[in-house]
Amino acid sequence: MWSSPTQTQAVIPSTQLYASELPLPAGVDGAGNGLKGEYFDNDDFTELKVTRTDAAIDFDWGGGSPDPSIEVDTFTTRWTGEIEPLYGEDYTFHTESDDGVKLWVNGQLMIDGWNGGGNRNSSPITLEAGEKYDIKLEYQE
Repeated sequence: MWSSPTQTQAVIPSTQLYASELPLPAGVDGAGNGLKGEYFDNDDFTELKVTRTDAAIDFDWGGGSPDPSIEVDTFTTRWTGEIEPLYGEDYTFHTESDDGVKLWVNGQLMIDGWNGGGNRNSSPITLEAGEKYDIKLEYQE
């Protein structure tokens, strides 16, 4: 999620997210469709099971997992791509997770909530309208 002086806190819309690293799945053109999600069946990002484009990062898996090929409670996920802000101003990125989470914007570690459960974190950054910034979000269940 993000917020700014002209935007209330909201899930980042897919039109402002750009998937990274070709090739992309069929039907995805890399022009504001979401972020590339890589889903791993372990806690150290080494057993890749699923790659897809996620239009929004706002999941509640509860006691489940993101895919039948992935075990419950022992998976990691990495989303990568670019984000393009609508306004040039200060933005605050927000994360909420029941386990570990890390967020990088433009190569800068903004949120490091890797070692705890029930995390709510936020971090501000100034972004320019129309510029694309690299974004990476990692999650550990």
